[in-house]
Amino acid sequence: MNWERPAPKQPNPGGRSFLGIHYVNCGTYGRIYKNKEGTAYVGHCPRCMHRLKVRIGPEGTGTRFFKCFCP
Repeated sequence: MNWERPAPKQPNPGGRSFLGIHYVNCGTYGRIYKNKEGTAYVGHCPRCMHRLKVRIGPEGTGTRFFKCFCP
């Protein structure tokens, strides 16, 4: 038998850049995607439709998952 480990997956190969968002108050998860200009990640809560915009800047972070507290 061949017990080799599978090759590690590339993070989102060839796909759109996104951030994972845990919408705490609504108890749901969603993704927000980079806008066409490449200046921010934009999207909304899938349950309450709360809009969310996360700017992209030189002093940013490498974190890919965040929490959002919908109103």
